[in-house]
Amino acid sequence: MCCNVLEDENTPYRVALPVVYNIMTANHFVAVRRHDPFIYQRHRFFTHVWGSNKNFKRLLSHPLLAPIMPIMFENPDPSFNADWIDESLTLECVTQLICTGRLLCLEEAGEKFSGVDYCSTPSTC
Repeated sequence: MCCNVLEDENTPYRVALPVVYNIMTANHFVAVRRHDPFIYQRHRFFTHVWGSNKNFKRLLSHPLLAPIMPIMFENPDPSFNADWIDESLTLECVTQLICTGRLLCLEEAGEKFSGVDYCSTPSTC
């Protein structure tokens, strides 16, 4: 589907992430060009937030995620209807996705990786 494009170093594309309801990236499919720093930084960020937890409960209270929480549902697709879900429980289940959004908002996420610069390139986000 996108693997040939990502493998081809002559194409500008480095990552493929579907966006769900114009809210956040989906976790059911993530493809990244080999050795691209994004996937490493995403994993590093999430494992830092996870820390020594045994499950996903209370992950959203992590201070690194606080700035992104108010904007999570700013511009959802009109077909998105969250009436049936417990938003806090659902969001804690998808903390890895929230970490992705937060990582892409950081100027310096570590090791000279800028999520803002990375996402400002149309071929990456």
